[in-house]
Amino acid sequence: MSHRLAPLELNEMNDLQRKIADEIARGPRKQVGELMRLWLYSPVLADLVQKVGAYFRDGTTLPQHIMEMIVLIVARHWDCEYEWVAHEQLARAKGLKPHIIDAIRNRMPPTFSDAAEGAAYDYTKTMLERQEVSDDIFDRVVKTLGKDGFIDMSILIGHYVHGAVVLKGAGFGRPEGAPAPFPT
Repeated sequence: MSHRLAPLELNEMNDLQRKIADEIARGPRKQVGELMRLWLYSPVLADLVQKVGAYFRDGTTLPQHIMEMIVLIVARHWDCEYEWVAHEQLARAKGLKPHIIDAIRNRMPPTFSDAAEGAAYDYTKTMLERQEVSDDIFDRVVKTLGKDGFIDMSILIGHYVHGAVVLKGAGFGRPEGAPAPFPT
């Protein structure tokens, strides 16, 4: 598949890029994915950004299924097929209910039995669409996920927005061989 900007290959990397790629590969990811190999064009920033991602895997207070729901909301908002495909199976594995995934895919509001899921959904959608939220939404987030959850969720949204922007800007659609994730 041709992209506007190809991910760096190991043999194209300078010493600093290779050092950071090695650190990423030795970490919990066990590999340096295509997005990270794009980040490595700016190696110092790549190192910082991959540490933010590592925090969300291992240090966040957010429940993992809510975190993956937020990623899917961002991916769908940006129509970022690559990000969606990379996270849909993770969302299922982390316990996000299939009807929620399908509703997000189809741009329909899901029904929630969990107050924290509903608060996270409303916060993420409203922030992406309006760039502000009501006191009610903010209060629901803090009540269900805490002040630390509010901060983590806000940074997570931005982290995956930047990923979508890089992927779409570099010309990435869905991963090779993956079916189209969104209805036409």
